[in-house]
Amino acid sequence: MAASKIKPSITHVNDGLLGYAALVAYEKDGGAERLAFAEQVADYLLNTAPRTADDTLEHDSNRIWVDTLLGSVPFLLEMTRVTGDPQYAEEAISQTIKHAQHLQDPGSGLYHHARDASQIDPAGQAYWGRGNG
Repeated sequence: MAASKIKPSITHVNDGLLGYAALVAYEKDGGAERLAFAEQVADYLLNTAPRTADDTLEHDSNRIWVDTLLGSVPFLLEMTRVTGDPQYAEEAISQTIKHAQHLQDPGSGLYHHARDASQIDPAGQAYWGRGNG
């Protein structure tokens, strides 16, 4: 059976989940193409993915979602473990802190599922439990 491409291009922060899967497969069975794909995903997250003015990864259209953390942080931490490069863990920590700053409701202390980067209004009144928290 001929090998096929995992995905032709990385276009969203949740593609970190695909990078994570590539790392798991790489560690189990090797394959330079799997590591190269994970590196492509990491490069997208670090250098190309849309960000707000304060450098928070956007989920879509200047909005910050809890889902972005699920799609990026575990993958970035795994990249540090596999490659030994601390820049990935540093970005994971930075994004976790920035997302918390944007998403925590000052009145209740709970976290919103999503918020517009303007901080004017949360995107709905659903809290973190609706997301992947």
